[in-house]
Amino acid sequence: MIIKFFTPVRFLLLLLPVFVSVAQARQEAHDSILELKDFKHAITQAKALNRPFMIEFSSPSCQYCEALEEEILQPILKNDDYLKKIAILKLEVGTSWLIDASGKTLSAEDFADKYDVDFFPTIIFFNGEGKEVSRRIIGITTIDYTTSQIDQAIDIANQQMKMN
Repeated sequence: MIIKFFTPVRFLLLLLPVFVSVAQARQEAHDSILELKDFKHAITQAKALNRPFMIEFSSPSCQYCEALEEEILQPILKNDDYLKKIAILKLEVGTSWLIDASGKTLSAEDFADKYDVDFFPTIIFFNGEGKEVSRRIIGITTIDYTTSQIDQAIDIANQQMKMN
């Protein structure tokens, strides 16, 4: 009787919810902006992959930050062409801590101060040495204009990576 219950088709039907939840988790991870927790690790990854990374400095109550993420950065994460050119990270100033390039733990506020970030959103592009490699983007205007500014900054960051 147990053998009849676990026919291959029934077994697969029992596992279907597991496969669906794993696929959903992978899709959500692909669609969400990773929180910057370890700047030192981000630098190491950028160097190993020869690909710059960008950090979106945001604030928990910033509506412009939300618009940037929803209208521009989330669609970028869904585009494999972008993911071959840039890694996208987020640092929410006011709520988080991270490891800096020297391995010290510091607040997101102190990290933002170190890079003279005092307006949100601000996007900074870094290379595998932890140095800025493109002009920063501060604030957003229209979606099209901001997207074109990000595209140009990504191209410049990649050119800088190739020269180093």
